[in-house]
Parts: sequence; structure tokens; C-alpha cells
Amino acid sequence: MTSALAELTKEEKADECVQFAMKLRDAWSLQNYHRFFLLYHTAPKMSGYLIDWFINRERKAALRIIVKSYVPQTRGRINNFLFWDGFTGLRGSQFVHCTFRWSI
Repeated sequence: MTSALAELTKEEKADECVQFAMKLRDAWSLQNYHRFFLLYHTAPKMSGYLIDWFINRERKAALRIIVKSYVPQTRGRINNFLFWDGFTGLRGSQFVHCTFRWSI
């Protein structure tokens, strides 16, 4: 793919669809799913239909990363976070709070 992109002429690189494909490939290779899905949403001409072939795979990959970035917290931290004195008559295992963890 990289060698094919390197062989493009200036006229070919100026094409709207080629520029879009290069931006989409960059977002995909960097796993920048926010940018990837924004580009998918604004795909020029009929290129959105081509992306439909593999968009579900990328959605699953993005969801996998999102789920991995969340970790369950302990009961004590939930009490502190919510300013509760305690859970009277409730099991602590029923309460799970998730926070975002940066994976960079």
C-alpha cells in the first residue's frame, strides 16, 4: 500500500477520492478511530460503500479498545467518589463504577 501511494503522480494525489483514501489509511494505521469514523461519515462520492465492506471489523476493534480502557473500581472508591456513607443491606459486588484509563 505504501509503495502504491508513493508512485502516485501529483495529479492523482490531487483527486478528492485519493486524498480521502490517504487520510482514511492514515487514521486506520494509527488506530485513530475517532478520525476514522468521522472520515467514514463524510466519505466523498460512493467511497462509503467500499468502506461498508470492512466497517464492522473496525467497529469491533474500536469497541475492544474502549472496553479494555475501562477498569472496575473497588467498593471503597465508589463510596468516596459518590460521597456515600455505605451500602446498608446491599452487596458491594452489585456496584461497579468504571473510569477511563489512558492506554498511551
